[in-house]
Amino acid sequence: MRAYKDLREFLSVLEQERQLLRIHDQVVPEPDIAAAACALTEIGEDSPAIYFDNIAGYTSARVAMNVHGSWCNHALALGMEKDAGMRDQFFEFVRRFQQYPGTLERVASAPGKTSSSTRT
Repeated sequence: MRAYKDLREFLSVLEQERQLLRIHDQVVPEPDIAAAACALTEIGEDSPAIYFDNIAGYTSARVAMNVHGSWCNHALALGMEKDAGMRDQFFEFVRRFQQYPGTLERVASAPGKTSSSTRT
């Protein structure tokens, strides 16, 4: 994938390509943000990312969602044109994955994994 400096840089690219919807009005996590997430699925394959910067009850919280949730956004993440087809994106992803150095290793334990699992 294209190496973006950080999420802000990628959000800037999405905005330049008209694939970012910024919401400045105050929203509440439930139901506003949850409803927006549901609505994005209804838009279809060209749905934009959405960015909330005024969340009730929080002084500096920001929420970005659907950043990679559409083929347009995925193409931009790969550094391709936003109208690149799904097939082209797939083969570009595979090409880059094959260049990734290193090997995968399965481990029995990992940080944060507990030795026994309990549910309540």
